[in-house]
Amino acid sequence: MSILIAYRTRYGTTERYARLLADRLPGESRLADLGHASRLSPGDYELILIGSPIYGGTILPGIGSFCERHRDELLSRPVGLFICCLYEGERARTQLDSAFPDWLSLHAFGRWALGGEVRLDRLNLLDRFLVRGLIRVERDIAKMRPEAVEPIARRVAELTRAGEASP
Repeated sequence: MSILIAYRTRYGTTERYARLLADRLPGESRLADLGHASRLSPGDYELILIGSPIYGGTILPGIGSFCERHRDELLSRPVGLFICCLYEGERARTQLDSAFPDWLSLHAFGRWALGGEVRLDRLNLLDRFLVRGLIRVERDIAKMRPEAVEPIARRVAELTRAGEASP
C-alpha cells in the first residue's frame, strides 16, 4: 500500500514524528513537508496521513488549503490526522477537534494528538515572545513521545491487512 505522510513543521517536531511513523508503517511511505512540496497529488496514494503542530490553537498555514484543494481525493481514500501539541487529555482533544476541517475530521479513520516540545533557543523572536507571553513558558518543554506513533502504525497495519484501499 502506498502511503503519503503530508505534514507541516516549524521547528522540526512534526517532521520527527512523521519520520518515526514512516519507519513503522508497512508498504511504501512518502514524507512530504507541505511547506516545501509542490504539485503533490494525494490521488497518487492509497492512504494519507496529515499532520501539523498547533500554534496559537491552530494548525500551520498551508494544511487547510492543501485539504480544501484536494478535498475530492482525500474523501476517496483513507485519511488519518495527527497534531503535535503541548497539551494532554481533554485539552489536546479540544485542539484536535478544531484543528482540521470538519468534513475531513468526520471522514478520518483516526485522529491522534501527539506530544510536542518547546526549545526556546530555536524559536524566532516573535514565537519566543508569544510562547513566553501567551502560555508563560520560561524554559524548554520536552513532551515528545516517540511511542505515541504506535497506535497510528497499528491502525494503518490493520487497514493494510484488511485490504482497505478506500474508506
